[in-house]
Amino acid sequence: MGINTWAAFAGSDSEAVVDGDFVMLADEMQPVLRTMREGGINIVAIHQHMTHEKPHYLFMHYWGKGMRRTWLKPSRMH
Repeated sequence: MGINTWAAFAGSDSEAVVDGDFVMLADEMQPVLRTMREGGINIVAIHQHMTHEKPHYLFMHYWGKGMRRTWLKPSRMH
């Protein structure tokens, strides 16, 4: 199994949806959660695909609805 990140966008500029997932290190989870929620992105699932790996990776699935430009601007993790 690989480690990847993806996002799919649909709709119009004013009424768009985004769906995707990405991988992060376990220590990055809380800052990522905060940033996603502050951006109006819903967290669908957090899970792992592998066991006993070093470092430990987590996968986050997300979904959001709103204006497309909201998701396309750069964001900094806290």
